[in-house]
Amino acid sequence: MNLFSLEGKIAFVTGAGSGIGQRIAVGLAEAGASVGCFDLGSSKGLEGTVEKIKGLGRPALAVRGDVTQSIDLGQAIDALEKEFGPLSIAVNCAGIANATPAEKWRWSNGNGCWTSI
Repeated sequence: MNLFSLEGKIAFVTGAGSGIGQRIAVGLAEAGASVGCFDLGSSKGLEGTVEKIKGLGRPALAVRGDVTQSIDLGQAIDALEKEFGPLSIAVNCAGIANATPAEKWRWSNGNGCWTSI
């Protein structure tokens, strides 16, 4: 069953090296999108995500960086748009599972993010 098509759409997914981000990146490709997959330099699964997407016959690009660094995100979007064209879809799934219990997080006024302590 084909509920909708993302044919011709360009997607960017952070956290695409594993878990939910990886599954979303593959799902977007299954629906027809070309996908830019973004994760930390230390991600062991990013290339695997790209290979899964290419195995579906869809274009994919692996880009490494840190979502907390605006320059990394800007460079990633630039690379994606240079390769595939203007961005249509952005999904932020970057995160660190099981790093710190939520009860120990605090709001960081410096960059508008929750941080663990």
